[in-house]
Amino acid sequence: MLLATYLSTRPHWLDRLIGLPSIYMMHGVLGVAALAVAVLHRIDLPAYGPAKWAGEVAFWMLLALVVVALVTLSGWLSGRFVAAAKLRRSVERVVPREGSVWLHRLLLVAVVAVAVHMNLVWYIAQNVVFVSLMNACTAVVLVWCVLSKLRERFGAARGSVLSVASLADGVWQIEVSVPSMADG
Repeated sequence: MLLATYLSTRPHWLDRLIGLPSIYMMHGVLGVAALAVAVLHRIDLPAYGPAKWAGEVAFWMLLALVVVALVTLSGWLSGRFVAAAKLRRSVERVVPREGSVWLHRLLLVAVVAVAVHMNLVWYIAQNVVFVSLMNACTAVVLVWCVLSKLRERFGAARGSVLSVASLADGVWQIEVSVPSMADG
């Protein structure tokens, strides 16, 4: 789940290595795999008390977010199944794509709920080294996500689209004017 969350930041080093479509595919596969593991965990290892509550919050958020992402953000699914395409169009009438992206960002809340759940399970909490390592990894990924989004929002160059031309089926040429940083 943490790796899927990290991949959502589209790390530049990995983008240059394998490309953005592969990153998106890995992100989606890891998200679905995290849900599958969560389902198995929920069936086989029940929790009690506050640990159960935190686990339930994390599970239902993860389930909802994976379903929303599969329906609205996955062109692979809606491009292959007519029913998925119809469902996607229905959902997009109510929640536009940007709304789906914002819902998808709630994954960070689910990550925090998983961390709380893990810290509240007594037999996991007794293993101080493991819990400390997982808490550190969770903190690093969450901080990286927040910094990545802030950098995207405030550190990105702004430009104006000058022209858009279709070169071939599915291939577009977009001319953008980006002022230099010295221009202010």
